[in-house]
Amino acid sequence: MSQSKHRKTGTPRVDQAEGPAAGRNGTPKPSGGGIAPGQLAELLTRASGRDITADMLQTAIDAGAPTRADGTFNLIDLMAWLEREIAR
Repeated sequence: MSQSKHRKTGTPRVDQAEGPAAGRNGTPKPSGGGIAPGQLAELLTRASGRDITADMLQTAIDAGAPTRADGTFNLIDLMAWLEREIAR
C-alpha cells in the first residue's frame, strides 16, 4: 500500500490500496463503484465508533434509501438521501 501526505493538512492518505476494495488497515475503501451493505456497515462502524450493522442498513433500504440494481450503495446518493431524511 502506498501512502502520501495530504498537501494541505499533512495527514497520511492512501493513494493505492491492496485490491479494489481494501483501504488502510483493511477498512473497505469507498470508490466510484457501489459498496456492499456488509462493507458499508464495517466502514461506518470504524468511522463512527458506533456499531452499524447490515440489518440497520436493510432498515434504511426498507425506508427508501437508494441502492443500485446489484444491491450496493453509491455513497454520494446515500449521503444525499440521509441529508433529506434528517431535514424532515
